[in-house]
Amino acid sequence: ENMQRVSPHPLDQFRAFKALRDEHGLGDEEIAARFFVTPAVVRQRLKLVAASPTLLELYATGELSLEQLMAFCVTSDHERQEAVW
Repeated sequence: ENMQRVSPHPLDQFRAFKALRDEHGLGDEEIAARFFVTPAVVRQRLKLVAASPTLLELYATGELSLEQLMAFCVTSDHERQEAVW
């Protein structure tokens, strides 16, 4: 029945984690349990979704790899992230 199912983009998962934290007040362990991942993965993904919206869009379209996005998240300064890009 689900043979044609398309996996969501990882960014969708990152945003779901953020929504569960921001809108529902769930902690890392509760989010991790819902997605069958570790709390460390949740923390990492929440850091990535806090990247510049411009960089997130580039990641969504495939112009930026996950590894590149991770490197940009060394700083939380969106202007600096975009200037380096």
